[in-house]
Amino acid sequence: MPDTASTSGSVPSKIGAYKLVRLLGKGGMGNVYEAVNEQIQRRAAIKVLHPHFAENPQVVQRFLNEARAVNIVKHRCLVDVYEFGQLDDGAAYIVMEYLDGETLHERLWHAGGRLPTELVVRYGRQIALALAAAHTKGIIHRDLKPANIMLVEDPETGAKDWVKVLDFGLARVREPGDGEEGRLTQTGMVMGTPSYMSPEQVRSARSVVDKSDVYALGVMLYEMVSGQKPFNANSDAEVMFMHMSAQPRPLQELMPGLQSGLYDLIGRMLRKKPEERPSAAEVASSLARVSGLQSATNLPVTPKSAGPDRHSFEAADTQEAAALNVGASATVMESREVPTRPGKKGRGSLRVVAIVAAVLIALGGLGLVAVLRVRALHAKVHWSIRSVPAGAEVVTEAGAVLGLTPYSSERSKQTGSQRLTLRLSGYQEVNVQCEGPSDCQHEVSLVATPASADQAKPPTGNKPGEAGSGAPGSDLKDAEKMLDDMSDSDDKSKKKRKKRRKKK
Repeated sequence: MPDTASTSGSVPSKIGAYKLVRLLGKGGMGNVYEAVNEQIQRRAAIKVLHPHFAENPQVVQRFLNEARAVNIVKHRCLVDVYEFGQLDDGAAYIVMEYLDGETLHERLWHAGGRLPTELVVRYGRQIALALAAAHTKGIIHRDLKPANIMLVEDPETGAKDWVKVLDFGLARVREPGDGEEGRLTQTGMVMGTPSYMSPEQVRSARSVVDKSDVYALGVMLYEMVSGQKPFNANSDAEVMFMHMSAQPRPLQELMPGLQSGLYDLIGRMLRKKPEERPSAAEVASSLARVSGLQSATNLPVTPKSAGPDRHSFEAADTQEAAALNVGASATVMESREVPTRPGKKGRGSLRVVAIVAAVLIALGGLGLVAVLRVRALHAKVHWSIRSVPAGAEVVTEAGAVLGLTPYSSERSKQTGSQRLTLRLSGYQEVNVQCEGPSDCQHEVSLVATPASADQAKPPTGNKPGEAGSGAPGSDLKDAEKMLDDMSDSDDKSKKKRKKRRKKK
């Protein structure tokens, strides 16, 4: 029975053996808290579903689906789930491994949009192995994207390049005799993130197969290699239509000079027909060959140890740990840059809108439009604000302190812009602007405050205009005096020479 002392609203200060420490992040469906099991000194992250969702059994089932899916698969590239259940008010919760790191979305952002090929292959292979393990158990992720990939410390090398696949809240779980998935997913329902959805997933969430995840991973590999997604447009509907009908620009044109095997693999992963794509296990094997490894089995697909600390990592004091994506299962994390040709913008947009309208009708348009509108209402943007030195307060125009730099959070999309002020004692304040509907990233070098007025005064002891006083005009007067002295000296020398000539 949880303690009655409340940490935030109706959330208790203790859930099971875990004492809540602080709020890490908020989402449309619930909150994420840092917690600690004081008996075994294990940190954890606890997702708590908002209580008002407790009356909706489908929402609760989807929320707990993540714990169920992860425990069925048991792979070292998936986040550990320790326990789950429901509070006295019916709110569901999941206790999981606390991850110290950053999402692949953030890593791409900080790297300028693309990564070195060796990292692309490393990350892609680990993700593929985790997917292969899930697919073997009949589980399909259905919302694979960079924001759902966490990069944490590799226990062997110490580098933060070990993959953890997150957010199985939309996962399709199939077990013998289990028909629950059919009741949870309605015919024609669209689920996922548009930029990473396969053509069959655009048509219906019930149409997904294991190779739908392979398509999403192909989009991610394309993005990591080239710095751009295969398809970009002004709206989610246009992007979804392009997944079904358009061909991406060949990677060879965007990034020449890579291994031919990598071009071929990504191209096959992005085929429109699922049966023409490789399996996740085949992707892992292909990436192993690209990287020069003997086989894809160098990363074991073995059950995780029951030991409490094997895969736990020391928590850092950073908001980035909140990237557990509560309620972020149907959001678009990225802002899009859409290339247009001069003089054809209007006609192209009208043509695409007309085509998309026809597609919407063919797909049962009202349902799809409704889903897109709901997604727009709950879409998130990412704020990442850093300063040198770190530790500056991030303050809103209303005076509220959001946190300290490095500051990272997910926020609901809003119209308009918001001005933030960075404050750190001994340094000048800096204002930054974040646009409501777009991701916001700022890296600022703070400038130390000027010396005091007393320190800035010039040396005393000379009257204005005297040499060394530094007063305006003093240098000119000194120069004129020097010329006069030189002239007087020259006149005296001439008189002496005249006197010597007269004596001779």
